[in-house]
Amino acid sequence: MSEINKPLLIIKPSQKLHPDQQRKLNESAEAWSKGSGFKAVVLGYGVEAEVHHDLMPLVDAITKQTEAIQKLADSNEALIQAMAEAEGLDEDDREPGTYLDGSTLD
Repeated sequence: MSEINKPLLIIKPSQKLHPDQQRKLNESAEAWSKGSGFKAVVLGYGVEAEVHHDLMPLVDAITKQTEAIQKLADSNEALIQAMAEAEGLDEDDREPGTYLDGSTLD
């Protein structure tokens, strides 16, 4: 996996670290990175960071899913219309007198 595609692990110390502690934390983070597949970043005390993800692949997937659902709804509507026409019904006709299995409504 390329470095750019690795998940990012951001480590924010809750207190100011001595330079030796900071160095050890950086070394540990690097070891965790190699073993876990994460890209580790150790921030200095008081430093804030945000990670922004590219949402376009998700938006594209949702758009494709929405289009597929619309196609399904359209085909279902066409199927219902074809079934109604086969029964001799149109939109102005009354409700059918039988169930789908052919038994009569009581």
